[in-house]
Amino acid sequence: MNAINKMAEEYRNRGWVTVPVHPKSKRPISKAWQNRTLEDVHPRNDFSTDENIGVVLGKPSANLVDIDLDCDEAIRVAPLFLPKTDAVFGRSGRPKSHWLYNN
Repeated sequence: MNAINKMAEEYRNRGWVTVPVHPKSKRPISKAWQNRTLEDVHPRNDFSTDENIGVVLGKPSANLVDIDLDCDEAIRVAPLFLPKTDAVFGRSGRPKSHWLYNN
């Protein structure tokens, strides 16, 4: 199993609905991505090695929310104001700019 499939499996185990996304893009491959449910997720088969992974926020993913920190100041103070989470990520130019929580 490749790294993207392992990540999708980890996300599914958290109750998150994953979506295959075009490489180097935020655009989902499926036109009906917003209708996916946890039952539609098959981490070992849904992703190829060059695709990105997206997650459907809200009710489909156990009320998952993304706190999107858009400026350097917000990233610096986030640990002081936001609850601890083990789901923090970002892009190389802005690491730790997304903090995920199940509401």
